[in-house]
Amino acid sequence: MTNSPDEEYTEDTGLNLFDDRASAAGSFPHAMLGYDRPTVDNYVRDIEQQVSTLRQLTRHLRAELALAQREHGDTDFTRLGAHATQMLRAAEAQATDLITKAASEAERIKEEGRRVAADLRSAAQTEADDIRVETLGNLRSMREQLDAEISETREATRRDSDAIVEAARTQAQGLLDEAAHKTSIAAAQVDATTRQLVEKSARDAEQTRSSAKAEADELLRKTRAETAELLKNAHAEANTLVVKARSEADNLRETASAEADELLRNANQQAEEVRQKSHEEAQARISKANDEAKEITDKVTALMADASQQHANATAAMDEAGGQASKIRSDALAAAEDLRVKAATEAESQIAASHRQAAMMKDRLEEQFAWRKEQLEREVAILLQRKDSIISQMANLQQMALDVTTAYPNTDPFADAEPAQPVHADPDQQWLTESLQQGVAQPNEPTTVIRSDPKKAPNAVTSEGASSDKTGANSTVIIPAADSEPTTVITDE
Repeated sequence: MTNSPDEEYTEDTGLNLFDDRASAAGSFPHAMLGYDRPTVDNYVRDIEQQVSTLRQLTRHLRAELALAQREHGDTDFTRLGAHATQMLRAAEAQATDLITKAASEAERIKEEGRRVAADLRSAAQTEADDIRVETLGNLRSMREQLDAEISETREATRRDSDAIVEAARTQAQGLLDEAAHKTSIAAAQVDATTRQLVEKSARDAEQTRSSAKAEADELLRKTRAETAELLKNAHAEANTLVVKARSEADNLRETASAEADELLRNANQQAEEVRQKSHEEAQARISKANDEAKEITDKVTALMADASQQHANATAAMDEAGGQASKIRSDALAAAEDLRVKAATEAESQIAASHRQAAMMKDRLEEQFAWRKEQLEREVAILLQRKDSIISQMANLQQMALDVTTAYPNTDPFADAEPAQPVHADPDQQWLTESLQQGVAQPNEPTTVIRSDPKKAPNAVTSEGASSDKTGANSTVIIPAADSEPTTVITDE
């Protein structure tokens, strides 16, 4: 036995069995500034629960419809005549079409609900991601700008401090070099002057000593020459003059020695005086050089003190600049923190507004969904009523057909009767005969529908002879035609 496609693939078989149990909750990606995950999961679960409920309701209605079709099956309308058969089949086709349209509309509404929910979820996620990315970008750019400003201020302060310290160091080094140069020049001059004075004094003393010695030697030589001359001249004299000559020679020798000693003493005294004078002049020059060196040293000390003061001032300025840079950095960090807090607050407010908007849209969607669900339930109830009415009408027609068949069997009651005499047919009777002959519907005969209200579409005829429209009853007559022919509607004006 081969199963039909409807029996092989239904919503209760295959992968459709897991659709009602599947859930998208918990499968969304995490985000720092996105929506609240439990709220989104709860919302998705609610939507999925509603969709599952609608699916179950649709399956239940389809099961009931299939059960009703199996119970009643295809009703045999052959005994009711062609006209009743076509009318009932048209009503059944119309009911089936309405049920199919209702099911399609329900499926479309469910799909639209899924699409709207997915759009809302995607829009909310996209908006949250945009807010998060924009906030992070603003914070990152502001942090980079503040870091750049702080680094630039710190670098400028360091350059200024280095320039001040380098200028002070260069000035102090120049002053020290100048003082050392002047001191070395003064010391060299003092040494040269002292050396010149000492050398001059030594030369003068040596020259005086040499002169005195030369004079003494000359005098001694002269004396010795004179003595020798006298001795030579007086040698010939008597010995009497020897003692006198010796005494005179001794006297002369003593006198020459005394004079030589006096000259030597005078030369030594002059040399001592010259040496003392040179020493005094050297001491004076050394004192003057020492005074100049002391003055230069004092100037150098003052310059060093000034350089130290400038270095201290530069250090203080650098410390002050560092304090200002630290203050600027702390202020910038505080401003960045305030901005971050404000951005976070604004983002939270926007997220809260988005949550409120999403909640409002969710409530609106739920209201629309509930309204549409209620409308579908009403339409389904109306369709069920129509189905029950059609089934009841079909049962009545079937019962009427059975009653007619029982009351009027397929025997000819006038078979034994004598044939009637030919009579001229009355026009009215002739018209009635033609109508009776045309009473049997032909397969290609058009269907005539008589409707009292021209503004309303033709509806199925109920068992009471009225339409199942909610607005009230009307006297519409549906005359079914063949499948290939159109339906004619006649309305009672």
